[in-house]
Amino acid sequence: IIPDRIEAGTYALLGAACGDKISISPIIKEHLGSLFDVFDLLEIPYFYHDNKLIISKYKSSANISNSSLICSSISSLLFRIN
Repeated sequence: IIPDRIEAGTYALLGAACGDKISISPIIKEHLGSLFDVFDLLEIPYFYHDNKLIISKYKSSANISNSSLICSSISSLLFRIN
């Protein structure tokens, strides 16, 4: 059974929204391309190693509420995953 990419993405974005460092495993990097696109767009620091995704504390440089921005990104992510 492969890891659930929607569940992993949701936890990763919620972890970033809460401002905590979070580690999620096991994941398959190739299944989370849309998630990484959202991370890059929002400038959320992340690191992938050995089937583990580590998301560091999110520091927004924009004048937009972190939680609103990330919640809207979760919706975008869920609709982009095939």
